[in-house]
Amino acid sequence: MNPEDLARSRFKPVAKALEKIARLGTELQETRAQVERLKVKVKDAAPGDRRAYARALSEGKARPSTSAEAKARDELADAELKAEALALAVDAALDERAKLLEQNRAGWQRQAMRSLPRRRSATRTRSAS
Repeated sequence: MNPEDLARSRFKPVAKALEKIARLGTELQETRAQVERLKVKVKDAAPGDRRAYARALSEGKARPSTSAEAKARDELADAELKAEALALAVDAALDERAKLLEQNRAGWQRQAMRSLPRRRSATRTRSAS
């Protein structure tokens, strides 16, 4: 068992911190993927807006009031902002975990060392049978 899994199983604050990091990291990955999709959407929307404007001009109408490109750019800006905020949140959660580990390391080590003799004696008793 790796140390992180052991800490997670024994100490609930560590488990909560690791779950938070995992949740934020997953959301960050999803948001970054959304940013990439929106970049493509912005690029693809521009020619459609130009064609719509050309149609309006040829029909003697005013410029269309809605722009798919502008809407996609707004969505992209929101997604990029969210990605930046999530990256900061992941960093903060990692700092929080490090602080939690540092603050509690001595106590957890004592607790683990106290449980060690009991486990050794239980193992010896079983192996003697």
